[in-house]
Amino acid sequence: MSSRLSCIVLMSLFLFALAGCGSDSEQKAAQEGQALPVTVAKVEKRKLEFSNEWVGQTRAKDSVEIRARVSGFLKEIAFKEGSDVEKDQLLFVIDPKDVAQAVREAEALLQKDKAALTLAVKDEHRFRTLLKQDAVSQEEYDSKLADMKQLQAAVDQSKATLDDRKLQLSYTEIRSPLAGRIGKAQVKAGSLVGDGENTLLATVSSIDPMYVNFSISEADYVRYARRNKERPDEDNPEIELILVDGDTYGHPGEFDMAVPEIDSQTGTLTLRVSFPNPDGLLLPGQFAKIRVTVKTPKAWMVVPEEAIMSVQGVKSVYVIGAENKVEQKNVETGQHSEGLVVIKKGLEEGQAAVVQGQQKVRPGMKVTPLTAEQLRQLREQQAKK
Repeated sequence: MSSRLSCIVLMSLFLFALAGCGSDSEQKAAQEGQALPVTVAKVEKRKLEFSNEWVGQTRAKDSVEIRARVSGFLKEIAFKEGSDVEKDQLLFVIDPKDVAQAVREAEALLQKDKAALTLAVKDEHRFRTLLKQDAVSQEEYDSKLADMKQLQAAVDQSKATLDDRKLQLSYTEIRSPLAGRIGKAQVKAGSLVGDGENTLLATVSSIDPMYVNFSISEADYVRYARRNKERPDEDNPEIELILVDGDTYGHPGEFDMAVPEIDSQTGTLTLRVSFPNPDGLLLPGQFAKIRVTVKTPKAWMVVPEEAIMSVQGVKSVYVIGAENKVEQKNVETGQHSEGLVVIKKGLEEGQAAVVQGQQKVRPGMKVTPLTAEQLRQLREQQAKK
């Protein structure tokens, strides 16, 4: 360290010690024309990250109730409660005996109607030939034609009945409509299900991906909507999930949906984010925090938050002017980020803003400005004394 810088640091140390002795020492130093030390930071431009957090709750993307669609006794439960299941995996078996009997009866009726129709078709063909030979009357032919058409309708009805019985038989084997996690079985094997109602058997919920719903205030919505319109070149926001233990979830989220209207009762807008959940760590119903971070390509004029003074709603900053004299500048501030505050109006890049010691100085007072590094060196010198 040069001798000149050493003298400055030692003098600053001496003055700093005086400044810490109370208001009497400060007044005495001011009367003697000695410059009080203050910590300063340069007004500079930086690219910032703006973050906000909201409380959200996880919800399955799909959740399906498994219900009995045919009446019968539950013969088998083919899964482990609380386990992961695949799409089309067998879950329940309802005793098919009664439905299988109904299928056989429908098949027999169809065969009977087909046989009758075959005979009726032959009669219609024969009477058509006889009609051309004037061997039968028109009325006799029309009767045979009507019989044939009636039996054709009966065959069609029997086919429909058989198809319905086969469909009912397929309902005796109940399979998962989606891949996910199945909950508790709501009935026991041997129970009568589907008797007059679609009995709830279990519920299957998808687990990957997982939705997280959260709400933002109307003011936040207006601010973000306006900012997106004014600064369309901003990067897409980074969406993180903060779990209940404070750790950040390992997969980023993607915006999925916004409800198209503000809730008039709460004054909030509900949003939905989708997160990958390949390991099944997230479960429906969990509470967590959504953190949205926006990185701006534009550099903003900023100062440390400690530099801002506020009196009756008017915000100002002490800056170091000519001859190291304090000047007070009224400012218009913007958003806060990483301990910094955006200055929209009132300061210029490169100015030195007072961040510590504002309560000891007044506009026009001469001070000794120290950077945080110089202050550290000063304290080290003090510790060695």
